[in-house]
Amino acid sequence: MSKYFCCSDIHSFASVLKTCLNEAGFDINNSEHKLMILGDIFDRGAETLETYEFIKSIPQERRVLIKGNHEYLFKALLDKTFPESYDFSNGTVKTFCEIAGLQEEMLRFHYWYTFGSMQVPEEELYEYVKVQIDKTWAKIKRKVKNSEIYKFIPGYVFVHSFVPLDLKEEIKKIYQYYPMYAIPETALIVDKDWRNAGAVAWEDATWGCPWRLFKLKLFREHKKLVVGHWHTSDFYENLDNDRSKGLCPIYNNGKLIGLDACTALTKRVNVLVIDEENIV
Repeated sequence: MSKYFCCSDIHSFASVLKTCLNEAGFDINNSEHKLMILGDIFDRGAETLETYEFIKSIPQERRVLIKGNHEYLFKALLDKTFPESYDFSNGTVKTFCEIAGLQEEMLRFHYWYTFGSMQVPEEELYEYVKVQIDKTWAKIKRKVKNSEIYKFIPGYVFVHSFVPLDLKEEIKKIYQYYPMYAIPETALIVDKDWRNAGAVAWEDATWGCPWRLFKLKLFREHKKLVVGHWHTSDFYENLDNDRSKGLCPIYNNGKLIGLDACTALTKRVNVLVIDEENIV
C-alpha cells in the first residue's frame, strides 16, 4: 500500500528533514513510500547541497515537488542584474552562493573595498568595487544556471499557499493591473478554473496568508486543502483561538491542513503521512 509523506518549507535544513522523516517512519528504500514537498525547498538554511542530494536520491516516481514562492524567487533572481534586498533577506542569494561555492560576502561593498584599498588609488576605488561585485554576481549566476539544482527546481504545481484567485466582477476594473497578492482579500473569489490557471496566477497563489483566505471561505470544495508557506501557530491562534499547541505542529481541522513548521526557528519539519485509507 502506497504511503505519502507530505511536508513543506524545508528551507535547506536537510538534517532536520531527514530526522523528522525518519521519526515519521519514512524508509528511502521502501518502494511504497513517497515524498511530497509543498514548496520552499531551499533558502535560509545552510544545507542546500545536502537537501538537493537527499531529495534527488529518492527515485523520481516516488517524489512530488511543488513550486512555492521561494522557487519563483529562485527563478526570478537568475534574470536580475543584481539581487534586491529581499533576495538577501529571504535567503535566495545565500542559496545561490552555496551552489556556486562562493561566499555571500563577496557581493558586499566592504569585501572588495578591503582588497581594493591596498591595490587601487582612492579615486578609482568605487569603480573597482562595483566591477568586482558585478563580475562575482555574473559568475554566481553562471554556476547556478549550469548546476543540477537549477534543473531540479519543480515545474509542476500542487498547493503551496492557496489556489489561484480571481476578482469580484464589480471591482475587476479597479484592480485589474495589481498582482493578486496585493489586492484586499475581501475583493477576491476563487478562480472557477483554478486547476487550469496560467503560470502568473499560480505564482500569485504562492503568496498571501492561507489561513486568512480559508477563513474567508474562499475554498469550498469537498476536499482537504493541504498548504505550506505560513507557520502553523498562526493557524491555531487565528482559526481555533488556541495558543496551547507550542511552536508550529501540524494543523488539521478536517478541511485545512497546514505544514509549515517555521523550520529556521524550530529546527523541525512537519511530516504528514497519508496512506490510501488514513491520514496519520
